[in-house]
Amino acid sequence: MTLIPAEPEFWGLPSWPAVGDDSYQRNSEYLRVKEAFTEIMIARVAEVIPGIEQHIVWREAATPLTQHRYTRSTNGTPYGLEMSITQFGPFRPGVRTEISGLFLCGASTAWGPAVESAMLSGMHAAGAACRRDLDGEIRAGKVLARLGASGDPEGWEPLAAAKQLAVRTAR
Repeated sequence: MTLIPAEPEFWGLPSWPAVGDDSYQRNSEYLRVKEAFTEIMIARVAEVIPGIEQHIVWREAATPLTQHRYTRSTNGTPYGLEMSITQFGPFRPGVRTEISGLFLCGASTAWGPAVESAMLSGMHAAGAACRRDLDGEIRAGKVLARLGASGDPEGWEPLAAAKQLAVRTAR
């Protein structure tokens, strides 16, 4: 993910497409700029993971116009729904959708923005998918996972391991 201009003119378009108008996807200037940014992003990843280009089997980039088309987000922002009184709490999407087996989670759902809310929405989406009240189970004290149960070494503690990694990375 990177910051890029959102203005339609930057992408070779006179204005934001109307609802349902996907003709921008065939605009040669839009496609040229989108491809250039896609190449730049892959090149940046290759700086950290040399040779990654040979392992890409499918690539597709989203632009502010993509975000605008699919989410109607203000100016194509990728950071979720606008935080306004009309798009807050119960006015945001829940975890269930009209599509059987498709559940939503993330900072644009009813639990709101930030890491904690995204985590809560994930827990509620998992609960809906499993047909369980995971929130109620956790609040009642049920342990759903145990440290070390996944084959981790005896005494391994994730927070301590992350702190050690942060110290090594800072050097």
